[in-house]
Amino acid sequence: MGRVFHEDAVNKGIAQGIGRFGVIKLLALRARQKQLAVQGVKYLSEEQQAWAKEESKFTIQALKELENDELNLPEFLEKLITPVEEDIEPKPVEDKPKE
Repeated sequence: MGRVFHEDAVNKGIAQGIGRFGVIKLLALRARQKQLAVQGVKYLSEEQQAWAKEESKFTIQALKELENDELNLPEFLEKLITPVEEDIEPKPVEDKPKE
């Protein structure tokens, strides 16, 4: 694993049209998402725990995603601010037969 230079990642974020503070905030949110994804590690198998340990450097991973053009900040921001549309259809209530 090579070194990660946060300035390179921040500059890429600025090039995507997000301010310096916004880039830092979005990277922190991305790192938090990754952290929440591996909660409950103690209930996992040994193999899964090893994977989670490798994945535990969430901030560095978020920086790497941005440096490798895997993370598009405007698109990520749009996902954060757009509410999730739930597919809820009203189900008809069935009348119970009278006995």
